[in-house]
Amino acid sequence: MQIKADNLANALEGGLKPLYLISGDELLIVQETSDQVIKVAKSDGFSERVVYQLGVDGGWDGLREESSALSLFASKRLIDVRLPAAKLDKEASVFLREWCEKPPVDTVLLLRTERLLPRQKSSAWFKAIDSIGIITLVWPVSERELPRWLNERLLKQGIQLDRESLSYFAEKVEGNLLSAAQLIEKLVLSGTQGEVALDKLYGLIEDSSRFGVFDLIDAMMAGRADRTSHVLSVLREEGVSLFAILGALASQIRRMGSTMQGIPANKRELIVQFGSRVGRPELVLSEIALIDHQAKGGFVGGSEWTTLERLLLRLSGVKELSLISEDRQRFFL
Repeated sequence: MQIKADNLANALEGGLKPLYLISGDELLIVQETSDQVIKVAKSDGFSERVVYQLGVDGGWDGLREESSALSLFASKRLIDVRLPAAKLDKEASVFLREWCEKPPVDTVLLLRTERLLPRQKSSAWFKAIDSIGIITLVWPVSERELPRWLNERLLKQGIQLDRESLSYFAEKVEGNLLSAAQLIEKLVLSGTQGEVALDKLYGLIEDSSRFGVFDLIDAMMAGRADRTSHVLSVLREEGVSLFAILGALASQIRRMGSTMQGIPANKRELIVQFGSRVGRPELVLSEIALIDHQAKGGFVGGSEWTTLERLLLRLSGVKELSLISEDRQRFFL
């Protein structure tokens, strides 16, 4: 029987099956779905759990011996098998069809693997599992589905975000569900509950995550001067190369005016607003060249970090005179 991950809990209430196959590339969902089976098995008296890494602990013959051996510690046990999809070959087919024809008494076999190929889903062993057990195929959470997925997970923890905050959260985790789960856990540990406004969420995420260069670029493009200054300070303290920041900034400036096909509407609006603050991209690039020259010990005095901060703040929307005149900027073009 094939059951979606969201519906597995209901299926488990009807009793355990002798075999479960959980497959997919979303590691977090595969892990949590497997944990549901393990939890129910434990509550049903399967007090012994054997973890078997196929290819490391042995092959299919070793698993056959393991499954037929008598338990030394309990009358019921669960064998938790982790294997790459490539190991579901002819040898696997023989083992799995034998198992399905006569499942060992008081034993549950849990197979977890990455996404299966189409031909594997039409194989004899797949059909054998389908006839006596449960198969859960875990599909990736799309960019469109991610806000809903995040919202459901946050609500379970008593945290409510509006649409704008959810959009920001989704952009922050960039489709990485493990990162999203860790970030939600940190919010819970910080005591966050109830409705969380976007400004508060900014602060909470800043306090609970490590910054990268693109966090700085995102803050600058969003026009958040305070955050831009804060992130730059943290990056400097953590020893991030100034040249890495200059490179990322120059790359973003050079992309101004390029096609925005495929970019979400809210992101397009942000880019347009940022473009209006940039003005002439070539002049900003010349300022970046000046800071690069300054950092390498050129004739320009002062701190290159201070000069960079002034440029970033101006690009964030802080009203300030240009760092150098247009005549001097031409020297660096």
